[in-house]
Amino acid sequence: MESIKLAYENNVHIEVTTLVVTNGNDAEKELEELFKWLGNLSKDIPLHLSRYYPVYKYHEPPTNIVKLKKIYNIAKKYLNYVYLGNVWDEDYESTFCPECGTLLINRRGYNIKIQNINGKGRCKSCLKKIPIIF
Repeated sequence: MESIKLAYENNVHIEVTTLVVTNGNDAEKELEELFKWLGNLSKDIPLHLSRYYPVYKYHEPPTNIVKLKKIYNIAKKYLNYVYLGNVWDEDYESTFCPECGTLLINRRGYNIKIQNINGKGRCKSCLKKIPIIF
C-alpha cells in the first residue's frame, strides 16, 4: 500500500490487480477496506478483480461469479474504474463514463474498441475528462 501511495504522490500511472481466491482473500468486508483506501487516494485508480481457477497444488473451487460480481459492485461504490478478469463478460470488462454511464471502451476478451472518447480524452456525451493513457 505504501508503494501505491508513493507512486500516486509522484504522478506514476497505477492500476491495481487483485486475484480473488475462494476461501483465501474473498472476504467482502476486508476487500471493501481496500476499496475504501484506494478510493480515498483516488477514485480514478483502475482496479482489476480477477477470478481464481484452481491449478497445481491449490484446489479451492474457482471464484464464484455471482460473488465476484457482488465484490465488483462494492468496489464501484469507491472507485470509478473497476473490471472483472477471467469472466469474459463485456459488461464487466468495458470502460464506462463514471459521470453519464456512456460506454467508452468496449472490451470483449482481447478485442478492444475505443468508442466514445474524443481527441481530448473526454467522454463524447458529457465531456467529462477521462484519465486514460493512449
